Amino acid sequence: MRWLVGRICDVLSNERTIWLAIEEEDRFLAAAQIRHHAARNSSINMLIHPEGRNRVEASIIDAVLAVCAPLSKSITLQVASDQQKALDILQHHGFSVVRNLHRLMIEVTPAT
Repeated sequence: MRWLVGRICDVLSNERTIWLAIEEEDRFLAAAQIRHHAARNSSINMLIHPEGRNRVEASIIDAVLAVCAPLSKSITLQVASDQQKALDILQHHGFSVVRNLHRLMIEVTPAT
């Protein structure tokens, strides 16, 4: 496995974006995008490939926390409420559920 790291700063919005990824044999097993805001808050988008589950979850979460901890006073991320295993892993790493959200949809057909 190999770690890939990228960084970019947006001077206008005073925001820093950091990417972390784990690849194996030219396939991404996990990736995380960390957006660090000027208010010392960070938000995370994370994706773990099914083949990487149970192998790289702890590594990517630990890496995200190592990057964010010196910069942030709070770190937020979103997880679907039906992803209980992901919730359990994140709670094991110290995250706590702040809010349960529901995404609602209605399919409508155009009037003819």
